[in-house]
Amino acid sequence: MNRFALLGAATLAVVIGLGGFALLSRRPGPDIGTGPSPIPTTIPTAPPSAPTSASAPPSVSPPASAPAASAAAASTTPDQTLIDGSGFAVPFRMTLAFKLDRAVEVESDQVAAIIASAGVSALLLDRVAIDPCHSSALTPKPLTTVRAFMDWLGTLPHTTASPVKPITIGGVKGLTRVTTVGTLSDCVDNGHLRTGILNRNGASDGVLVGAGDVDRWAALVVDGKLITFDIHPQGDDTLNGAALRALQTVQFLH
Repeated sequence: MNRFALLGAATLAVVIGLGGFALLSRRPGPDIGTGPSPIPTTIPTAPPSAPTSASAPPSVSPPASAPAASAAAASTTPDQTLIDGSGFAVPFRMTLAFKLDRAVEVESDQVAAIIASAGVSALLLDRVAIDPCHSSALTPKPLTTVRAFMDWLGTLPHTTASPVKPITIGGVKGLTRVTTVGTLSDCVDNGHLRTGILNRNGASDGVLVGAGDVDRWAALVVDGKLITFDIHPQGDDTLNGAALRALQTVQFLH
């Protein structure tokens, strides 16, 4: 199943499809990076003394050009997938060292690379839910900063959020943290939090994050747009490691 379930505001049974695929919620899974794994489950970040604020001076490397990205595509091997997000609001490409079982889904507000019930996605951030547990109401204004999104993750009901850490993706400095959703027995939907991410101008409750779900979020601002990468490995250490390394191959196509 795919990562995202978008429930219509008028009808709970409405699911918004992308590229012919329905966006369905994920099954619960264990935490990211727990237990032994043959593949690293952390992304190299700044030294411990580095500030964790989004306002810290970024360490930016030159963005990749379109020809460079094309060369990367030509160099992929049969066990790799080139994720072409050129149709995303912030065009990019990255290489996932994992063969997917379906086509990468691309729209202007999301890119979803999915295998089984896990994967890595890029999401355009806008308004989000005020109370994902009890209401479909959205924030009056869109989120505009990385720190605001990280802080919002820390307010999700029945959710544990890891400390915020710095991260650099495609030469752009951002912030990352992991969220783990607990039981949701007192929520309107006792199986999911209705985050409002990808709310499609208020027409749906947006991305659903299920009870027990563990996600690594890595947010940054590129060309004035706030985006986040969401890794949801569902306990698959191999896919988790591949997704983490894929973020290191991101090339923004400015």
